[in-house]
Amino acid sequence: MNIKSYDEKDIDNIFEATVLATEEAILQSMYNAKTTIGIKERKIESIREYDNLLDK
Repeated sequence: MNIKSYDEKDIDNIFEATVLATEEAILQSMYNAKTTIGIKERKIESIREYDNLLDK
C-alpha cells in the first residue's frame, strides 16, 4: 500500500487557500443575494442596499 504524505508547510498552504476560497464564496453569496420577504412578511434586505457605505 502506498501512502502519500505532505510536508506540514504544504498542508498549511492548502488549508490557507481553502479558507480564502471559502471566505470569498460566502462574501460573494451574501453580496449577490436579493432582498426577500419571508414568513409573516419579514423583509431581509440585500447587502447591496448598503453598498454606498463601502465607498467611505
